[in-house]
Amino acid sequence: MLKELRRASILKWQAVATAERRTAWQLLRRGFLFRREPPFVVGRKPDFLTWGRGRMWVEVKSLDPPLSQELIGSAILQLRRRFEGLVGFRLDAWVSSSFDQRAAKRIQRLVRNEIRTGRASGAAWYAAVPTGTVQNQRAEIRWTDSRGRAVRMVTLKSSADVYSYPLEAEPGGIDADIQIDDGSVQRVPAYQLLSVQDPAPVIIRIEASTGERGIASVGAAGAQADTTVDRLRRVIDDANAQLKNGQRFKTAPGVVHVFLDHLAGAGQSDVMRACFGDLTVPIDASSRAAGEAFYGQNGILRANKNTAVSAVTYRSRHYGTVSVLNPWATYPVLLKWLDGTVHRVEDERLVKVR
Repeated sequence: MLKELRRASILKWQAVATAERRTAWQLLRRGFLFRREPPFVVGRKPDFLTWGRGRMWVEVKSLDPPLSQELIGSAILQLRRRFEGLVGFRLDAWVSSSFDQRAAKRIQRLVRNEIRTGRASGAAWYAAVPTGTVQNQRAEIRWTDSRGRAVRMVTLKSSADVYSYPLEAEPGGIDADIQIDDGSVQRVPAYQLLSVQDPAPVIIRIEASTGERGIASVGAAGAQADTTVDRLRRVIDDANAQLKNGQRFKTAPGVVHVFLDHLAGAGQSDVMRACFGDLTVPIDASSRAAGEAFYGQNGILRANKNTAVSAVTYRSRHYGTVSVLNPWATYPVLLKWLDGTVHRVEDERLVKVR
């Protein structure tokens, strides 16, 4: 198990190192000289500061693939070992990238305490370990899902008072009830209490079942919620912080290079959606005719957000290189400094400029 985790860490490091080497080669090939992580920058440093052909900051990101098979395999081993010998219950688990031995230990304690105290019979229920800081207090949350079914989830109290819910039990009602230890039941708006944005380290569905024995399946918690577009937006947002810090010490455009080499890579349309928002089709109220599609308002590049990013360049072995100009950049970048086909947005519509 430890060997699998080490291998996953090594593969991730190699992916980052390979992406940086490729970027360095591309910069040299295009006539740029550069310094890697300039020492005069205090705090988080961009990967490169170029000169020669032109001065710009470059930050390299290697987009991780969806939850690795190594992590799923590790979770299977840990959870099966912890629930070995549990008879009469079927357990189906979902894990996220934050799953670790501490989460496995906590979920084991939650489930076994419920069974020991006689609260595990009846309809299927859920046990979950919250993200972030948790307190050593039992919390029970009840709500109605989108199909009208009653849902019960046992967890530990979250310091943030926000809890991940199983995707198959999406809240359908307005309110949810929460009880901490044996205290009074509090009714709060479901949207304030339950969230799917940050998947829990582990969630288990427990169902009494004759003849069943412990863990029956393990899957990825965020498989349906964490899309490639979401992950692209996160890495661009993170790169903006590094570029912005570099620009405090040397004013220059900032370019993000994103690499995707795994099979679950993004297409160019995903990159456009990540930068400028999901495609929206207007419908005429009287004729009901569909108008021309435009990019919505949920892109990561906006007039008041991530303006340290002058452009995003996306590379993949499965798709051609494409660069996207940020029209709201604090320091615009020259078109000739970018690789691949180049696009920009004009009047909320994408225009190819090279």
